[in-house]
Amino acid sequence: MKLTRTIPALLLGTGLALAGPAVMAHEPTLGEAAGNTAEKAGDFAADSALTAKVKVALISHRDLDAIDIEVESTDGVVTLSGEVPNQAALEQAEMVVAQLEGVKDVHNELRVVPVAS
Repeated sequence: MKLTRTIPALLLGTGLALAGPAVMAHEPTLGEAAGNTAEKAGDFAADSALTAKVKVALISHRDLDAIDIEVESTDGVVTLSGEVPNQAALEQAEMVVAQLEGVKDVHNELRVVPVAS
């Protein structure tokens, strides 16, 4: 009698041990995957809108020649790269961007490259 109870218990234990990792790993459902995709699309749209807002602010600023300034945004963090003619332009660009609504931080990777005369 003990043998009849032991074998099913062993089989159950072995099955759980083998299936444990598969059961523990969570595969997203279709709804979760769709939600994640929609969230990523929303993040992308928000980042794109912020990038556009920053570019308009830089181009519209009367003291900046922003043609060589590149802008990228991720989760409210704006990265400026490219070239400006002097240190004042570098600092002005960062100040303009930092004051915009939606900007959490500015990574200023601009380089000063004086204009040849």
